[in-house]
Amino acid sequence: MSKKTKEEKKLAKAERKKNKALKREKFNQVVAATKTANIQFDPDSAQPKFVDGFNSIWQILQPALEYAELIRITGPKADAIIRTVLDLGARISTGNASAQEQSLFIQKYDAVWGIASQALEIIKTFTDDKADVVIDKVIDIGDWMASQKA
Repeated sequence: MSKKTKEEKKLAKAERKKNKALKREKFNQVVAATKTANIQFDPDSAQPKFVDGFNSIWQILQPALEYAELIRITGPKADAIIRTVLDLGARISTGNASAQEQSLFIQKYDAVWGIASQALEIIKTFTDDKADVVIDKVIDIGDWMASQKA
């Protein structure tokens, strides 16, 4: 019986190590995306378009959502919504989403934006000032996107 317990401990340790590596990878993806981002979208412009806001931040938002899912600030229901948002976002980013899928994205996005912004704030505590400025822009645009109606 003790062998099984040791084996279970060994498997649990391997799983924790794998999860830690995934968290680090997603964190690094967010930080790398902030370094290459050139966000020109202004939600306060005369007639901002949702798709333009989406396209300006998706390269940062996608790994941030994946990071939020990994750091366990969410539960199973929120994780399912995050997965849906990620899948729909990927379709929108490639131009393959229908109007109905875009509308569904807006609805689901609104439900997980708070979680995504929390993850971005957590990431901000470990980044330099330049990355902080980019993350602040992403949060501003993300807030604007969450306020849009489907």
